[in-house]
Amino acid sequence: MTRRKVSRALTEVWAWKEACYREVAHLPTREAVEKRLEDCTRSETRLHLLPSRAAVHSDWPSAVAEPKAPYGVKKSRRS
Repeated sequence: MTRRKVSRALTEVWAWKEACYREVAHLPTREAVEKRLEDCTRSETRLHLLPSRAAVHSDWPSAVAEPKAPYGVKKSRRS
């Protein structure tokens, strides 16, 4: 069996993901998601970033550009 070399960065990401999972593993799903959202909000505030909840709440202004025509529909040419 051939072993592939795994980068240290990837190993660190795996360890970080495992630690994040263990932090909320004992919580019900709703509470785990709420904890993650609270963590995100704290990080965003500390780093002065756009709130992540803007992407999931319709009352926040959209930060994503909307296309003028549906995808795959050609614009009509004006004469």
